[in-house]
Amino acid sequence: MSAACGARNPVKLTLILKGNITRRGHFEKSLATLRNALPGAYISLLETRRAGQAVELAARACVESDYLIAVGGDGTVNEVVNGCLRAQEQSPAITLPALGILAYGSANDLARSLGLRGEVGELIHLLLSQSTARIDAGRLYYTDADGTQAQRYFLNAADIGVGARTVEYLNRRPRLLGSNLHYLRSVLSTLATYRPQEVHAVSDHGLDWCGKSLAVVAANGRYLGSGLCVAPGARLDDGLLAITLVGEADAADFLRNLGYLRRGELLNHPAAHYHHAARLEIEHGGQPVPVEVDGEFLGHTPACVEVIPAAVEILHPGLEASA
Repeated sequence: MSAACGARNPVKLTLILKGNITRRGHFEKSLATLRNALPGAYISLLETRRAGQAVELAARACVESDYLIAVGGDGTVNEVVNGCLRAQEQSPAITLPALGILAYGSANDLARSLGLRGEVGELIHLLLSQSTARIDAGRLYYTDADGTQAQRYFLNAADIGVGARTVEYLNRRPRLLGSNLHYLRSVLSTLATYRPQEVHAVSDHGLDWCGKSLAVVAANGRYLGSGLCVAPGARLDDGLLAITLVGEADAADFLRNLGYLRRGELLNHPAAHYHHAARLEIEHGGQPVPVEVDGEFLGHTPACVEVIPAAVEILHPGLEASA
């Protein structure tokens, strides 16, 4: 990062901003702070105007940037990562820039999983110290609304079942409460009508499970659902996904176990099962089961999730510090 301190070739930072962030004034101050702290760096700002545009912006920016900073929430980070990894699919020889996060979302579960605050002071420190870590990514193959197979990369988690239905519910309704209360209200509303679905889950690490399932989560990070520790055994750099499978359960079970989720403990319920895998395939037995990643509703089963070890370099003080 010496170039930012006056070396011959200035470091290039590209910020990709979710255009409708609520704390716009706060971001403008953060951007000014960043520019003042790195006077030798070339800093550009790209702003989205529609959903999904960050994928396109990142795909173009990643080939000419040293650092790519996602400004928004989990969905913005997901789009930026998808833009980068899709660009590398097309041109395997390119070296992707390190990813940074300025957290301006409602949940920011990936930042929480990474142990990051997502604030500008933290980002500046990481840039000046050139502190990065390699983390895994996930790739989800799923069935879209047209019945064709699609794929999506993710850094935090893929969620199949009630969590995906909750995300779909969330996206259709205005946020009138804080993010934690809004998610809690939404998941309880979803549980009032959602019933466990017949699934068959098979992994490369010995899992072969058939039955009615409320949720199947394949997690790279520990937190999702606005701060709930659904995958306490997840690590972002171990080359595996942490699988949390919940069989038949209901709203009362969720409320009884809410404390465990908030404390990061294993669920105290016989329907909760924990595994690790590099690849997980999920088929439905009856109705297709909904699917989401990183807070973005995608489609439904059949689905397959796999890990891509050490796929992304991220600005981070060291994963041992966040374990």
